[in-house]
Amino acid sequence: MKNNPEMDLEIVREIELQGANFSISNKKLINCKFISCNILYSGGPFHLEGCEFGHCIFFRIGPMEDAFNNVAAEKIKGNLLKCWDDLKFLWDPDAGVDDKGNINFGKTNT
Repeated sequence: MKNNPEMDLEIVREIELQGANFSISNKKLINCKFISCNILYSGGPFHLEGCEFGHCIFFRIGPMEDAFNNVAAEKIKGNLLKCWDDLKFLWDPDAGVDDKGNINFGKTNT
């Protein structure tokens, strides 16, 4: 039986931040130091190894905040998929935006 590979997390090594907003979701943090930072957690996996947090405040944001506040799973899923759809215009050359700011995929403005 094959072992599954470890989740691909962004590796961040030996950074020192002070007074910054920093998301720990989807990151493997190694020997990092955070001083007076806002540490943001949106619900993705993370790994901490040898990190220091001094005078930091930890915030739940996005889907993690929704889950913590008992928002229904289907609503969280719908919100995430809507956000994903909204991003498509960044890489979809056929996307158009109408005069109300609505993104129209597969159409161009005329």
